[in-house]
Amino acid sequence: MNNTNIYQDKLDYFESINPGPLKIDLIKIKKAYADQRNDQSLAIKILSIVGAVMACLAFLFFLYASNLFESKEGLLIGGIVLLIGSLVLNKLTDKIFFDSISVCMFLLAFFMLGVSTDQLGLSFSSVALLIAVLAISCVFITRSYILNFAAVLIAVWGIYASMVDRIPEDYLFILIILLGLLAVYFLLNEAKLLHLSEGMAARYLPLRTALTLAFIGSLVASAAGAIFFTYLTFKIVSSGIFIVLTIIILFNLLKDQEYRSDSFRYLTLAIIAISLSLTSVSPAISGCLLIGLICFQVNYKTGYVLALAGFLYCLGQFYYDLSISLLWKSVIMMASGALYLLIYLLNNKKLKNHENI
Repeated sequence: MNNTNIYQDKLDYFESINPGPLKIDLIKIKKAYADQRNDQSLAIKILSIVGAVMACLAFLFFLYASNLFESKEGLLIGGIVLLIGSLVLNKLTDKIFFDSISVCMFLLAFFMLGVSTDQLGLSFSSVALLIAVLAISCVFITRSYILNFAAVLIAVWGIYASMVDRIPEDYLFILIILLGLLAVYFLLNEAKLLHLSEGMAARYLPLRTALTLAFIGSLVASAAGAIFFTYLTFKIVSSGIFIVLTIIILFNLLKDQEYRSDSFRYLTLAIIAISLSLTSVSPAISGCLLIGLICFQVNYKTGYVLALAGFLYCLGQFYYDLSISLLWKSVIMMASGALYLLIYLLNNKKLKNHENI
């Protein structure tokens, strides 16, 4: 928190509403805020990671120009040294500058380890799985926001890549569903996870951000054709799960707003369910809508913006891929737009009537 007086005001509030004695360790609370390492904005963290990636590319160009890629033993030893060094450096200091250096070493370590193990004769899927296991292990070692964020993304990529050669590509929808359910669980159970352990409390924010970004990224990749679903059944099953979860979230959101009648709620849910069922061949649309609604419910603005951007892209891609004439596409877009505009106007009218009362 930027204002250190905010937590004192909250403590005073809890003491006022609590009838019995409330034991509060102010020293530990102040120390926790003083030691908090997530006070930088997300933009600063992203710029830090982008700078680290550019530095990694420059170093890799140096390795390539020096023909150091020819030594698989040197790459393996160098990768291990860089990985250990990044974790140790991150433990010694909490400055954003050194965080950037540590994440640079972290990314280089995984790349060098991946190249060296590939040169040792291991298959691509085995190397990817090894990288994923190593990245997950790093999550349990470090509490750094940037390193945990990068480790989760590396682990997700490693699991996807290891499964490409092992199972038909259609079955990757199972991984997308599991990733979506894991992201939903992290978003909806913040309080439970924060109280699970001190380590989870320190790792929750990067894990939530990385899982949300990875899920939205996988949905966008499927919409763009990077992940192919040959059979229609797999698309419909994925969409069905996301649509059911979306309706449940919408039902809870509408139930909390008492000014709406039951008939209006059920009519709205029915219209949305029918509309989403028409897009069941594109699970990315319902998946992005689901994660966006959950982020809106828990007031997670970054996830909401990412989900909205992904939803608009997937919806546009779905509209572009429709095998109908441009005239019918325009009619469908106009009709659906008019329908949702009507729902908005009715909702806004009921809200104003409730405020007047």
